[in-house]
Amino acid sequence: MKKGLLLMALVLTGCASDYQVNTNLDKDRIAGYFAPGQVHIVGSDALAGQQYRILGMVTGEACQEAANLPPAQASDARTDARAKAAKMGANAVVIKQCVSLNGGDAAPGCLSEVMCQAEAVKIEAP
Repeated sequence: MKKGLLLMALVLTGCASDYQVNTNLDKDRIAGYFAPGQVHIVGSDALAGQQYRILGMVTGEACQEAANLPPAQASDARTDARAKAAKMGANAVVIKQCVSLNGGDAAPGCLSEVMCQAEAVKIEAP
């Protein structure tokens, strides 16, 4: 019985120590990874009656680099635009247009490409 209590005391003492965790994860990269989730896609009609500032234009791009990869998607281009808008301090984007390009019209190194232009907007809290 005494041995069990002594063992339990040692285990609990080990658990009470102040542990420090070292990791190779970069805090800035993690924040950048989740940044597009903080920027919402809104229509220009959603801005009516709201206080907002236009921060500038952003262009999101998606590229299919090899034939065995899926074609470029507009959703990926919109996410890229949202990430760029987040870097500007925006919390919303208004997509103006998306263009799909294939073959020789696509950027060098891309078999297909989608580019979306959007306004980066900072909507003020009510």
